[in-house]
Amino acid sequence: MNGGDGTRRENALIVCYVAALIWLNLYWCREVFFLDHIGQMNSMHGFWMGLARLAGDGWYKPTWWRYSYDGMPFEYTYTPLVPGLIAAISKLSGWPVGRAFGVVAGFVFCFGPVAMFLMAREITRRAGWSFVASMTYCLFAPSQWFAPDQEFGLRHLRDARRILLTFVWDDVPHELALGLVCIAVLFLVRGFRSRKTGSFVWAGIAMAFALLANAFGATAMLIVLLCLVVTWDSGSLARNAAPVMLCGLAAYLAICPFLPPTLLSVIGRNASNSAPTAWTWWSTAALAVIAGGSVVLWFLSRHWKYWYLRFFLLLAWIYCSIPTLNQWNLHFLPQSERYKVELEAWLVLLGVFVAAGFLDSAPKAMRVAGAIVLLIPAAAQVRSHRQFAKAMIRSSDVRETIEYQVADWLKANLPERRVFAPGTLGQWMNAFTSQQQLGGGSFPTIPSLPIQLPITGLTYLDSTAEVSDWGTVWLTAFGVDAIVVPGNDSPEYWKPLFRGPQAFQGAMPLLWRERDTSIYSVPRHQGGLAHVISETAVIKNLPRDFFDLAQIRTYVAAIESAHTVAEWRWIDDNHGRVQTSLNPGEVISLQITYHPGWKAFAGGKAASITSDGLAQMVIHADCPEPCEVDLSYDGGWEGKLTRVLSVITILGVALGVRFSMR
Repeated sequence: MNGGDGTRRENALIVCYVAALIWLNLYWCREVFFLDHIGQMNSMHGFWMGLARLAGDGWYKPTWWRYSYDGMPFEYTYTPLVPGLIAAISKLSGWPVGRAFGVVAGFVFCFGPVAMFLMAREITRRAGWSFVASMTYCLFAPSQWFAPDQEFGLRHLRDARRILLTFVWDDVPHELALGLVCIAVLFLVRGFRSRKTGSFVWAGIAMAFALLANAFGATAMLIVLLCLVVTWDSGSLARNAAPVMLCGLAAYLAICPFLPPTLLSVIGRNASNSAPTAWTWWSTAALAVIAGGSVVLWFLSRHWKYWYLRFFLLLAWIYCSIPTLNQWNLHFLPQSERYKVELEAWLVLLGVFVAAGFLDSAPKAMRVAGAIVLLIPAAAQVRSHRQFAKAMIRSSDVRETIEYQVADWLKANLPERRVFAPGTLGQWMNAFTSQQQLGGGSFPTIPSLPIQLPITGLTYLDSTAEVSDWGTVWLTAFGVDAIVVPGNDSPEYWKPLFRGPQAFQGAMPLLWRERDTSIYSVPRHQGGLAHVISETAVIKNLPRDFFDLAQIRTYVAAIESAHTVAEWRWIDDNHGRVQTSLNPGEVISLQITYHPGWKAFAGGKAASITSDGLAQMVIHADCPEPCEVDLSYDGGWEGKLTRVLSVITILGVALGVRFSMR
């Protein structure tokens, strides 16, 4: 057989392996492509659907998202790849966003094992064993041996964990990011071998999409690429690191409008502000253990025959350590337990290719017999996973869910009002309506610290007096007109969300109640989001905690007793108008999150906007007669600069590729 025949045979095998992986995963999840709603209300699926419904122009230009956390830049909501795919599929097909999400989830479920196979085959040049590794990844959950989700048990190795994470929980973006990191590694290895520009460009593209998929993609990319550079078997460290760093930098600059420096700062601040994710001395210890162990393993394996085993070893060690140490509260990364997704991929690759090294020297008959024996539990796993998938992926009438019923009532009765709806009620709200919310977003990207105080503190109120006093003050200070309170018997998944849901009865007027889920009106004298107050009533300092109410009481008293009416109206997501008049010494308090991208004009003259102690806007305008104050959002200097850098980077890479092909 000549070289050409061998290549064609290898390519045909690769196609067959890919087809087999796609068929298997489609066999498990095929219903998801045809359902408008799969009924998993405990997830963030509804939040991504809401982004897909309401993003508007946010996919390509600075846009204000007014539906979560008092408002925030659109890029603060969530990494955009999965919501963007949902929006694109829904728009092009005319399907509802629920069905479009199912298509995206099904694609990601099939894509992950294929990406892993293609990467492993490129790295090892062993298509057969790469297929075995990908099949093992599909069939088993080895993370349950090291960091079990529940109690330890050998039976949990058989758990259909990937089906659970994809279609029931919140890991579609995470799994997509892991698959894209695998594709990036594939092209980097190809680039290391050939030193062709095209391979590095494709690697950079995969990196960029991994960053757009999920924040875990950024962390995974850093760890994986560092391990790749230090284990690659030829060339100097600097020579290998240079193209990787260049690809990574270009990838970030290309997508930086969606992951700007201020957002990275917000994510870091929110992590440090939460006890489960805050950095401590124990975090330093955890990092030291993992880094030290990596150095030792790198040194001990330096004479191994195959470089890729060292690569898999380092990654398996790191990703085994992160969730395992987290069980003893030793963590240096937020949400360390969620790195089991990566753990399963790299541990399987290490185990399969170490086994391959031993089995290669075994007699062929023994290998064939072993493969036949292993087919029996594999077939059982295929059937078991199919049964589990059928139970999880099922048709459901979303109109019968409490999340839909609450959203539908609010849409009909309080369409322009801000509400506080905790738990799944807020996560799914904007999948059905355009309701503005105090919460309703992703916690790691909450734009300001003050808003975290009522979101958390209100749930601990357990007496009518506390609700009437503290609860009303906080909700009024943030322009909230209604609060949704699920009781202990509510169908809401995460209940009990409130320590004393009965405390709201009698403290606030009841508007609606069904299935032990209530909507209460916040007793405000002055509705809306804009208020004329004395400049002396503006909150100057950030509250220390939920009970630091002195300034807030003064502010609330001022807006509730205001004599001058200020009417706020949204024109579109980026524009709004206040109609009012101001006396000397008065300002407009606008209960929308402050951001330097907002500009105000009154009577054709610019008006300054500052932030108060609750991180809401204060407008200083010269407006003695009844007048209009027009506000517009343009993203600020960061929004403009990041888009310029993105365009320059993309054009620069395109031109570089064009000239390199001459």
